[in-house]
Amino acid sequence: MRYNMKNVTKTYTNSEVTIVWKPELCIHSGICFRGLNEVFDPKERPWARPEAATSDRIVQQIKKCPSGALSHYLNQEVADTNNIPVETETIVETFPNGPLLV
Repeated sequence: MRYNMKNVTKTYTNSEVTIVWKPELCIHSGICFRGLNEVFDPKERPWARPEAATSDRIVQQIKKCPSGALSHYLNQEVADTNNIPVETETIVETFPNGPLLV
């Protein structure tokens, strides 16, 4: 069975932060699990376990996602505003003799 990944959004949360994953944006660079494999493990289900690291480490790793497939929001901010904030940041990473990840 094949799933249409368009408009799919998955969330994984601990008491402080919620990880938001949009699979249709994911380019499978592996930066997430190479940088924080105790949280992100594509061989496991669920593949993201936010309880396995501090919220600060999770946020820092999410900011390295080159495709924007991973984002986050702080649960307290949502409780305070009843509105999920959208954080975006453009990051360009270079590899010797290789591609640019934007």
